[in-house]
Amino acid sequence: MAELTDSSPDAISESTDKIYNERSKDCPNNSSNLQASILKTCTEQPSERRHRLAKQILMALGICLNFVNLGVTVAWTNPASSDLKGEGHKTIYNGHIALVSSQMDLLGSLIAAGSLPGKWIAGWLTTRIGRKKSLIFTLFPNLLSWCLIFTAFSPDMIYAGRFIVGIGTGLTGVISSVYNIEIADIGIRGTVGVLPTAALDMGFVIVACLGLLLNWYELCLAAMAMCVLATIVAFFIPESPTYLVVSGKENEARKVLNLLRGPHADIEQEIATLKTMNEGMTKKYGCGDLLKSSYIKSLLIILTLFLTQNFCGLGVLYSNATRMLIESGSALDENIATILVFVFQLMGSVLSCIIMNRFRRKTLLVVSFLICTVVLIIMGIHVYFNAQTDLLEYIQLNHTHIDNHEADEVMKMFPDDYNVNRVVEEKSYGWIPLVCLIAFVVGSNLGLRPIPFILNMEYFPTAIRPQ
Repeated sequence: MAELTDSSPDAISESTDKIYNERSKDCPNNSSNLQASILKTCTEQPSERRHRLAKQILMALGICLNFVNLGVTVAWTNPASSDLKGEGHKTIYNGHIALVSSQMDLLGSLIAAGSLPGKWIAGWLTTRIGRKKSLIFTLFPNLLSWCLIFTAFSPDMIYAGRFIVGIGTGLTGVISSVYNIEIADIGIRGTVGVLPTAALDMGFVIVACLGLLLNWYELCLAAMAMCVLATIVAFFIPESPTYLVVSGKENEARKVLNLLRGPHADIEQEIATLKTMNEGMTKKYGCGDLLKSSYIKSLLIILTLFLTQNFCGLGVLYSNATRMLIESGSALDENIATILVFVFQLMGSVLSCIIMNRFRRKTLLVVSFLICTVVLIIMGIHVYFNAQTDLLEYIQLNHTHIDNHEADEVMKMFPDDYNVNRVVEEKSYGWIPLVCLIAFVVGSNLGLRPIPFILNMEYFPTAIRPQ
């Protein structure tokens, strides 16, 4: 982990830092305005630099509409669970669909299962047809999935829709992340890399709020509208200049780079750097290229970070925040509490955008890991004792229906001085789950969520980056 910031194995950083150092000698008083990947001359004015960076951020925000849609997709199960549990809710055919707890679990799991092939497809697709066309292509699986869920008359149709939309989220996440990193200057790459996380959180907030007004299938229509809007925006963005260079379309790359970097940019130097970084790569590159000795170290670091990210429970939280709050004994209304969790998560993403370029990646990761670890320990302790309290409460309320021997066996699990009446009557720690989840999502946004994605884009050259 010490290598994350001190001696990055990123070929991009090595090449661009060399250019940066050479140009800084000629322009010492304005070195803070220089971009590491393609340096500006000393004639660029501050207002021109702001305009240049604003264009890049605006394009990144347009791409982030895909992440808003992704957030709506993942968190749809939170408001839908209230409609579909118990006796269920009416469908558009005036029928009823009711899901038990295990079936609700599938709604979150299937989207994760679908995203796995979606990510592999995205890696192949972006290298064949480019980032822009790939983004437009994501409309088809996303629309198909929401149509299936909207018209569902059985749980199986909802399952199929969730799996297909998982493929769409896998496609969207990879393609959009690659594009955003490739258009951004080095100086704002950290901020741009966090924007997708903030957009994802915005999607969580939107679907949680809409869930107060719309039922489960009406939310599908809102999701379809967001898919269409994101696709329309994709038609107006330029192709990634790095992809154009690697594909041999240098004239088109020059036009896009002029748009992104401004009139004072050394376009030819950036094109030469990109060609050098991807020297030896062909259009038939694939996952096997990741196993080259020069990338093994980077690959192991990235895999470790993503394994940590995925096994810490973030994905479960996004899809099941409402159910987690209910089952952990939250005192606040579960729908309002879910909105609060997602709002604080969005605030954490905004904070991350501000600090990402002010601190080292490794420092932020360590702080994020520590916060999340402490919070999860506290949450686990609370859930454990809350489960004991629920069991004692059940015994007390149903003692006339429980065999005395069975009750005695259960009570042996607790200390002799355990006061059943006190435990049942003083169940007053319902604020702990909400506070823990809020602290967890804010802490994860400091590093655990965004940094693996940022490093994933920074550690590899353009040719194999989507893989």
